[in-house]
Amino acid sequence: MNGGHLNTLFSPSVLPDEKKNVLSKKYNIAMTAELESEVQRMCNLSTAIENQGIKKGRAEGRAEGRAEGRAEGRAEGRVEGVDLMAKLVKILIAEKKYSDVEKASDDAEYRDKLLKEYKLVG
Repeated sequence: MNGGHLNTLFSPSVLPDEKKNVLSKKYNIAMTAELESEVQRMCNLSTAIENQGIKKGRAEGRAEGRAEGRAEGRAEGRVEGVDLMAKLVKILIAEKKYSDVEKASDDAEYRDKLLKEYKLVG
């Protein structure tokens, strides 16, 4: 068989009956029961390979999307965290609570308490 035969056999867009017809008429290959069986197996193989490729591509796409989403989420979270801390510091400085600024920068639990107290978070 030459390359044209293989293209016909492995083409996912050509149905099994069309493949048999092309091989029989275009390439003068006699369709025996055994050859018809082999063509059907080749069709099944090409479909399986195509489906496997689609499945792999989707899995890679989902993994890539999740990684990008996590990176974007972390970046947005950092910006929001910095903004909240800046607002808290501004309030504390305006109230001359300098020791609270220092404690909030070191103590996450205390910082969270102040963020809630000043209604900067829910």
